[in-house]
This record gives sequence, structure tokens and C-alpha cells, in this order.
Amino acid sequence: MGNRIELLKSRKGFYRDNYNRVCSALLLSLLIILILSVLVIYFAIFSSTPDFYASSQDGKLTRLVVSNFPNTTRT
Repeated sequence: MGNRIELLKSRKGFYRDNYNRVCSALLLSLLIILILSVLVIYFAIFSSTPDFYASSQDGKLTRLVVSNFPNTTRT
């Protein structure tokens, strides 16, 4: 009888210990996800716009400038 009680106690301890490990791992992964989410949002909001360049046939680069007006020509 005493051997059976010890077996039940060891099983209970096994499940309890593993439950605590899994909960700790889940909390750690949740913290990592939150940190990475904040970093992604920060870089999405505060990143600078990239510079765009056009190249001619002889290899010269010209920086493209943003214009608020449409590109129209009169014929």
C-alpha cells in the first residue's frame, strides 16, 4: 500500500513540474512575441523612406524627386 501511495505522489509531482515548465515557456514566448511586435511597429512607423535613383544609358545616376503634380505634356 505504501509503495502505491509513493507512486501516485511521484506522478502528481511529475505532472505539476511539467505544467509549471510549460506555463513558464508559454509566458516567455508571449513576452518575446510582444517585444518583437513592438519592434516591428516601431520600425514600420519611424523608418525613413528609401531614396530612388534612375540610371541613364551611360551609367549616370539621377535621384528621383517626389512631385505632387501629374506628369502631363502639352502637344
